[in-house]
Amino acid sequence: FNIEFTVETIEKGYKEAAAASREHHGLPNEARDKYSGVDLQKQDELLEEIKVSFANGKYNTCLELIESAMFTRPYHTILRAVFHECHYLKYKNREEDYPNAFQRLRIRKMMTISHTIWDEEEVKRNKNQSPHGVLHNFFKTNPDPTKTEQLALSSETQLPYSIVANWFASKKLRSKAGLKASNCV
Repeated sequence: FNIEFTVETIEKGYKEAAAASREHHGLPNEARDKYSGVDLQKQDELLEEIKVSFANGKYNTCLELIESAMFTRPYHTILRAVFHECHYLKYKNREEDYPNAFQRLRIRKMMTISHTIWDEEEVKRNKNQSPHGVLHNFFKTNPDPTKTEQLALSSETQLPYSIVANWFASKKLRSKAGLKASNCV
């Protein structure tokens, strides 16, 4: 499962953000106070530098540019995507393979998103919507799913079947070990 993330993806995101930015700058001043110090011309130059650096495979430069200045809110979504993709591609260069869904989740958890592209006003994802939450909720009702059920869960969570199967096997062992430990006391 690898979403093709290219310079065209960045350009499309920039165009969408530019349209939203025009609407954003039409808002009353109190809604723009946080970004009153953003130099829009410098922002445009940085956005172009980020795109060129990404195209040339200079992922550390992309990350440094993202950290270097504040960006207006409409650009946060695409810049977060670039931020994560740079980390994924750095992993790929190190490990010679693009990270799977589980590895991408680990990378996202390890990397703190820059305050320049995240204003912390987004609603965090509910645990029940995460792949782990889906598996955990299913385990509560059926700790021993069939292969068909595991394949359905694999599709729903977008995790490889082997990860789903291993997760259930490990969870069963941990829960049995916890029961044995509590009975020994």
